[in-house]
Amino acid sequence: MVDPLEMVVAVYPEEQRAAEVYRELQAELKDAPEDIRRAAILVKKNQGEVLVQDPGQLGTGGGTVFGTLLGAVVGLLAGGPAGAVVGGAAGGVTGGVTSSGNNLGFNPQTLEGLKEGMPVNSSAILLVIERKSLDGVRQKLVQYQGKIYDQSLNESFASQLLKDRDTDAEE
Repeated sequence: MVDPLEMVVAVYPEEQRAAEVYRELQAELKDAPEDIRRAAILVKKNQGEVLVQDPGQLGTGGGTVFGTLLGAVVGLLAGGPAGAVVGGAAGGVTGGVTSSGNNLGFNPQTLEGLKEGMPVNSSAILLVIERKSLDGVRQKLVQYQGKIYDQSLNESFASQLLKDRDTDAEE
């Protein structure tokens, strides 16, 4: 059985704030860095373009399966639900996983809330964490006044994500 994983997105109203909060979060979690399985910083620019920044920690960048997740979220933020499908496919094709956000285990209300909750000129931290760490990480993100969205990842996708990370670590 795969350890349950959660996707957590914390949205901040300024373009630089997510990167600042991530650095602070990293320092606070230095005793348990394995709780964060993957991470990325998203910045939504003035014209609605979404940029992805790798925070460069724990081998969090790269990986086809994480690329699928990132692509789906970026596609959603840049182009709505149809954009999530296209973005997920562009992020990394992994046999049927990208056919819709629901195949990634996403709740439609969470997706809609995230789409509406990230305006232009804002930033977000996207984390994939172990479920056992959700409450603690959520509390830390809330203390920085972020708008938090969390979503359980389905077991199949979580398994692929962990396998992809192990493959990255071996390279």
